[in-house]
Amino acid sequence: MKKGTEQITTVFKSCYKWYVPHFHLAPEEPINTWWDEWKKAFRFQKGDSEKMRDALLARAAKRLRELFHGIREKGYPSDWIPNDIFKQLKKYWVLEEYQDLKRTNKANGSPVSADHSTLRDQSLIRPRWKRW
Repeated sequence: MKKGTEQITTVFKSCYKWYVPHFHLAPEEPINTWWDEWKKAFRFQKGDSEKMRDALLARAAKRLRELFHGIREKGYPSDWIPNDIFKQLKKYWVLEEYQDLKRTNKANGSPVSADHSTLRDQSLIRPRWKRW
């Protein structure tokens, strides 16, 4: 695993305190908290902060999808997610809407399950990478 991805994973596993079933549905607070933690681990020039934030958030979205997929499909440990939040995630993952999305993405050849691109079309999601 690349160092950047490893650090993203470390931050998720140490700071996952909110119900965020999909990265693009995350409220401002967790995004800002995760960003603040990631900034401590990565060095970049002052003027590159916005570009780095966008790039890092894109990698983080992918990594969170991978972590959730590992928990759902492969039985990886979820001990880094608080129990009450994990219960909410499990309820979300069995919703018919989520299952339909998962089937649609699979039919479209998406390598990831329902956490991927189709969700971006829904009105619940703010424009991608809009400044928060």
